[in-house]
Amino acid sequence: MCQNMRSRLADFILENINLEFIIILEAGCGAGELTIPFAHKLSERLSNFKIIAYDLSLLKHLKNGLLTQNISKQIKSLFENMD
Repeated sequence: MCQNMRSRLADFILENINLEFIIILEAGCGAGELTIPFAHKLSERLSNFKIIAYDLSLLKHLKNGLLTQNISKQIKSLFENMD
């Protein structure tokens, strides 16, 4: 999925969710190709939110992406202590 398409998908999700709930579970997050742009867009609207990202196969890649994008405080990956 190209970066522009992920960004449009993140916009679509934000337009169609109830922003009163500030904890989001993303199962099958992969390396965070949608998780990270979604978190950036969500941070423009909310200051206090959490995303729980889950994907056993690509968790290390997600962790690296979170660190390089400087948004790791808002995203908690499950099983991150199993390295």
